[in-house]
Amino acid sequence: MMGISWGGFNSLQVAAQRPPELKAIITCCSTDDRYADDVHYTGGAPLGFYMLPWGTVLLAYNARPPDPENVGENWREMWRERLEQGVFSCETWMTHQQRDDYWRPGSVCEDYSAITAAVYAVGGWSDGYTDAVLRLLDGLDPLDGLRRDLLRAIDPSGTVKDDATSDLSRIRRSVRALRE
Repeated sequence: MMGISWGGFNSLQVAAQRPPELKAIITCCSTDDRYADDVHYTGGAPLGFYMLPWGTVLLAYNARPPDPENVGENWREMWRERLEQGVFSCETWMTHQQRDDYWRPGSVCEDYSAITAAVYAVGGWSDGYTDAVLRLLDGLDPLDGLRRDLLRAIDPSGTVKDDATSDLSRIRRSVRALRE
């Protein structure tokens, strides 16, 4: 399973549910923390520049009619019901200004151990989620099973280690130091 942005969030969330058929995911430009590292809040402060436009776009997306070819002749009734029950996401987000049960189900950082599938995480310095890959490296055990194979696939030397001198250990120490 793989995805970019929301598809990457979703890949992580599905992996945390541990479906037995899921062996590996690739998550690109996504986050492990929907509360503190998404379009809603940073450090508890609302991100109005991102929150309002994204909430408005979601409202518009959700107002579109369903495709009659996919849902049948009841499409108009379904659409009307969708319009009547529409929710402005910003209102919901603003009523959850602190990390609470609303954010936890979408935030795999709450329990990295729930993810047993191999995770190949991709991000970049100009990505909106620059810290997520580092947190995933710190929170997940990258050297078990398929994760080791994924690391070998990108390590030209073919050697993967996680001792005190390895790049992975240095990254983990740096991430932990930033948290303190």
